[in-house]
Amino acid sequence: DHRRSRTRPAHTEPGTGPDDPAAGAADAGIDVAAAESVHGPDAAERRPGPAPHRRRAVTTTRVLELLTSNTPVLVRGFAASGKSAILADVREKLGDAIVVDDAHRLTVPELTELTRTVESAAQAVVIAAEPRPHHDGLRALTTAILRKGSVLDLPALTAADVAALADRPISRTDAETIAHLSGGGRGCVLALLGAQRDGNDLTDAAGAWIRERLRRADPDFLATLALAASGAGLDPADVADVLGVDPVVGAGLVDAVRACGLLADSDVLRPAAIEPLRATLGTRRFAGLQSRLLEVLLDAGTLRPDVAVAFVDLGVRDERLAEFLIAHAAVASARDATDLYGAGSAQYNAVAAAWSAVSVN
Repeated sequence: DHRRSRTRPAHTEPGTGPDDPAAGAADAGIDVAAAESVHGPDAAERRPGPAPHRRRAVTTTRVLELLTSNTPVLVRGFAASGKSAILADVREKLGDAIVVDDAHRLTVPELTELTRTVESAAQAVVIAAEPRPHHDGLRALTTAILRKGSVLDLPALTAADVAALADRPISRTDAETIAHLSGGGRGCVLALLGAQRDGNDLTDAAGAWIRERLRRADPDFLATLALAASGAGLDPADVADVLGVDPVVGAGLVDAVRACGLLADSDVLRPAAIEPLRATLGTRRFAGLQSRLLEVLLDAGTLRPDVAVAFVDLGVRDERLAEFLIAHAAVASARDATDLYGAGSAQYNAVAAAWSAVSVN
């Protein structure tokens, strides 16, 4: 009964969410970015965002405004983006609302019940969730909310937001570095601000925060995350093939990884996350996943030269990969592969000879 529980307890979904110690600490009531976009009946009324230090308060105010007419609101964002903190503010200010956190973790029956509640509730309903485009139940819930209310999407924090979150002035360079290393995730931003204040290395601090996030993660989640390291993209069919899981499960894993806050654009694992992930999975398992993905891409004929070079950079050694690089020897972006294979190796000599022939001709 959502009216009785008010806020759903956090269920464990490895690698994401406020039940994670680091992410939980990150939800401790410090400024977060404003909703970047608003969808629903009131979307046209959205105004330009305020100064960063006021954004969370204004986002909470915006949610409360939308709730005054007893319409449902979905606050959507990636892991540790500040959703739970906003809901905590709303719960404190509006005690009779139905408040549901982490809706993406609910079971299908629970989501069905919640959708019915949204459709029939006579009081305000505010829900927070990570995006899950392949999840039928969450899509149905989102559709029901949009019929009556609004969806607010929380963006990643910018360097300006980082500077505003700091408890003392920081340089523009440090703010930009923190925004880059964290990917704009509020939990990581707060950890890196603490490291900056204490004079610790920001790259090391980012790695430590990410390792803690990954420490209790589900093996299939970690494996899917590893498949994003090469920049090949996260195709649910490829994920299902590599991991040997049902395609529906593969699509769910892709959704979870895309919402975890550790990917850059185009489904590429952020550089700061590669070594923590390699250490968590183990070097052999990490390399094996790259090799298996390489096989899938080669068999499907979808391997790109830039991804081939990335595989080499990640430590993959494979005769078919060397042959692929030789075949694409005239592609400028692949020239570094001769260095990455290691001087004296058979693959190095073969690729180097192919490129030498290209340059001569």
